[in-house]
Amino acid sequence: MGLSAWRLNRSRLKELGQVFLDFIFPRYCQNCERLLKKQEWLFCESCSEKLPRNEAIVFSKNELFFPLKTPFLYEEPLKNAIKALKYQEDIYLIREMGRFFSKFLTLPASFIVCPVPLHPKRLAQRGFNQSLFLAREIFGPNVVKELLVRHKNTRPQAGLSRKEREKNIKEAFRVINPEQVAGKRILLFDDVLTTGATLAECARVLLKAGASQIEVATLTRRG
Repeated sequence: MGLSAWRLNRSRLKELGQVFLDFIFPRYCQNCERLLKKQEWLFCESCSEKLPRNEAIVFSKNELFFPLKTPFLYEEPLKNAIKALKYQEDIYLIREMGRFFSKFLTLPASFIVCPVPLHPKRLAQRGFNQSLFLAREIFGPNVVKELLVRHKNTRPQAGLSRKEREKNIKEAFRVINPEQVAGKRILLFDDVLTTGATLAECARVLLKAGASQIEVATLTRRG
């Protein structure tokens, strides 16, 4: 069997597997609860078209001073889906969200992806880093887990002002292995952008370690 035939058969097997899974575990729209079609992820086509888009700053300069792509605003029904994933441990949403957002977020050529890490204590409490798992679903093998570590267990950023967030997150991250960062073009990834303090601090640390270029991608942005 040639390589092209093997790839075709593998693709067909995956498709059959997805049909079987959808039959055993039907998938529903996170907004209207309508049964999803094979090519629909997270939301049905009708609800997807009504999501609050963030057209104004897609790949534009912004307060982070880095190219930023964030396709949607942090509003319902996306807000509920992200909260369900993070705080209700609705793990099946990782695949749904990854497939959905992969239509809107693409990786620039020759970039690697660095998800914002959680502190080990927070990671133990939550059980998983949603940014890491989502990044893997969206960007695939270009995600590098061990670039940054969050060595300072900071207060939750929610409810803090911009200045408080910047002070709270300062010196919270360090590069694990500078050789993995030096000269690299890095896409920082997180689920929600608020003031950008966390992402800006991650970028500062990576640039200090020798990263050649930083870009930023998030799923949503608070309005």
